[in-house]
Amino acid sequence: MLETAEAQKSFHEDLKQRASLRIPPGYKDGKKLQGGPGDLLIWKTILAEGKSRNKDCVFVSAEEKPDWWVRNSGAFQPRVELIEEYRSTTGGRTVHIVTLSKLLEIFGVPEDAVKNVRKAEEANTANWLAATQNTANWLATTQALQSLPQRSRGYRGSLERRIRMAERRLLELGDPETASPEQRELIADLTLRRRSLLRRMEALDRAAEAREEEEEEEEK
Repeated sequence: MLETAEAQKSFHEDLKQRASLRIPPGYKDGKKLQGGPGDLLIWKTILAEGKSRNKDCVFVSAEEKPDWWVRNSGAFQPRVELIEEYRSTTGGRTVHIVTLSKLLEIFGVPEDAVKNVRKAEEANTANWLAATQNTANWLATTQALQSLPQRSRGYRGSLERRIRMAERRLLELGDPETASPEQRELIADLTLRRRSLLRRMEALDRAAEAREEEEEEEEK
């Protein structure tokens, strides 16, 4: 659906606008790599399919971020903005967003099977939340670190610790090819931050070498 340069430009303009105005979905991913376009790309595909087929839609997803869902009377329901956008795009059709366990329950799959799927969903959610929190803590520390003067005592050691922490998190998250979409985004973000820290380390080393050369020249 992004086959032309014009379509890509329009998509990224929409992505930026949704992030700035907090229009779902995807605005929660605005700080991710390239603005976190994954959610919006999925949503745009759903809208395009719904319009071309002129059908209602059931979207099966494990997504639980608040730019997809809202809690109403204790239960999670799709954001009203998403329902209205789908209706507007498709001429009055509606969209339902459900988890796989809920879909299986609706179709009368045996309760044991539904429970097993639900447990897997809950485990995935718990793992994702833990990974997100750990990454958020790491990024917050990194951002604070970047505000320090490069000549501050212990700066290089702090860089080394941040790099090692990023490398450990990448190992914990595993292979991007087998990771969930949320984990792949975390891996991409961590990889980008690690590269940034390595560049800072290299710049710091080059500056130290230059100072040593200057001192040697002065001694001569």
